[in-house]
Amino acid sequence: VKFWNNGDLRHDYVTDDMEHRVPELIEFSTNIMTMNSGDLLSCGTNHEGLGPLQDGEIGEIEIQGIGRLTIHVADPLKRTWDRGIFMGEGSTNPAARTQQNRS
Repeated sequence: VKFWNNGDLRHDYVTDDMEHRVPELIEFSTNIMTMNSGDLLSCGTNHEGLGPLQDGEIGEIEIQGIGRLTIHVADPLKRTWDRGIFMGEGSTNPAARTQQNRS
């Protein structure tokens, strides 16, 4: 799974690193609802390295073997948000890993 914000790679991870793996999510979901071909499960995310999306930005998420989804962010109020991105030791964010390797 990869996520870009305005072309900057912010997340790059394999689903095996998720707290709840895909088969577990499907098992849980199908205990309370019927899933059909084409249904999507939203898995949430580790917010490290992301920060809130801002008006006018483009978010892209790609899942290997499935495809890429592009989102154009539009906020009619044109608000801005503090990024507040933590990318400390043990980060899953590629930019943080690069920074750690420089230290």
